[in-house]
Amino acid sequence: MLFVAAAGNGGEDGVGDDNDTVPNSIGNCKVNNVVQVGNITNDGSLHSSSNFGLTTVHVAAPGSDILSTTPNGFYDVLTGTSMASPHVAGVASLILSVNPKLTPMEVRSILMRGVVPMSHLQKKIASGGVVDAAKALAIAKPTPPPPTPSPTLGYPTPRPQETITPMPQETPKVEATNIPTTPPTATPSMSGVPQLRVVDVKLTPRTISAKGGKVKVRLLVENPDAIAYASVLLKHGALKASTTLSLVSRSGTLGVLNGDLKIRFPRSMKKLPSRLTPIATVRGRNGSILSVKLGAITVKRQGR
Repeated sequence: MLFVAAAGNGGEDGVGDDNDTVPNSIGNCKVNNVVQVGNITNDGSLHSSSNFGLTTVHVAAPGSDILSTTPNGFYDVLTGTSMASPHVAGVASLILSVNPKLTPMEVRSILMRGVVPMSHLQKKIASGGVVDAAKALAIAKPTPPPPTPSPTLGYPTPRPQETITPMPQETPKVEATNIPTTPPTATPSMSGVPQLRVVDVKLTPRTISAKGGKVKVRLLVENPDAIAYASVLLKHGALKASTTLSLVSRSGTLGVLNGDLKIRFPRSMKKLPSRLTPIATVRGRNGSILSVKLGAITVKRQGR
């Protein structure tokens, strides 16, 4: 059995550690059936919080700002090596689907050989790259056996018959008269699902203390029935806060979304920001994504 393990997300300082020096995961066990995974951002760089290790962390995968399910049927955008590991587990399952006879060590080897190399990962990750499903499957696919030659009978090879090319015949010309022209049919747009639009944004309060605080988020959205879910994310260095917005009321084509964003500054932040800008993400039932900056929240630096 193959185990896919998250490499870990650093210590209390939120900065990734070297797993070769300080073991942080099951992947540090000296066994051959574990794949340890690091977290890369959407630009391919290793996330600052991701642990690494030139001998213990085998591959990297996308694990930053990943849409994930949360308790009570909600969604959230999360970051960490635990978000990267399922990508690798999925590719490992695909590998075994095309070649079920592979051993766990062979699957790990294919995952590592089938990466997309990244120069900045060469001294951080054992494989030096990001897992790639297409390359891994190309390596994993078993080679078909050579075809069995058909027995040759001792009959003489028949002589090719002469091919007779028919003479081309002239196609009679037909003049079209009074042929009705049918206009082209227009292609329908999307599926008739209304488009989303944020009409108004309200944050209360817009000023918090150096110890943090709770900010109530209110969005007025047009066409609320088209919403799949909505959330708010606030990131600034080691600070991260998020909340899911709930539809609390509607009137005609407008709906009100509410949520509480709880902000707590980590003690590792030596210098507090003067302003914070949370971002709301509203996803539609038709797959559309609407991102809106909610304006600035001022931070009072005194009294921390």
